[in-house]
Amino acid sequence: MNKFLKISTWQEIIKSRKVYNQNKNKEWYKDRKSICNSCPFNSKFKKNKTFKEKLLNLFYLGRDYCSVCFCPTRFLCALEENTCSAEDIGEKPKWESQWK
Repeated sequence: MNKFLKISTWQEIIKSRKVYNQNKNKEWYKDRKSICNSCPFNSKFKKNKTFKEKLLNLFYLGRDYCSVCFCPTRFLCALEENTCSAEDIGEKPKWESQWK
């Protein structure tokens, strides 16, 4: 099943927006965001974007997002239980869940 059709995915998306302001000043969030800001999967480093990626760029108002999972990096980093999406394509995650 497509990841975006799962209810759990939408629950995580909503939760990440709720906790973003609570967590954006925490040290682990800043570390994650710093890693994402220099990651080759960050949308700002992708030169030739697909049509879907161009639409996302408009939808996210030019803010960067992960080109693996297509989540805005500021929200992707905000959930303590999240792990870097690089693991979704078989690569070693660049940052781990705070719950491990």
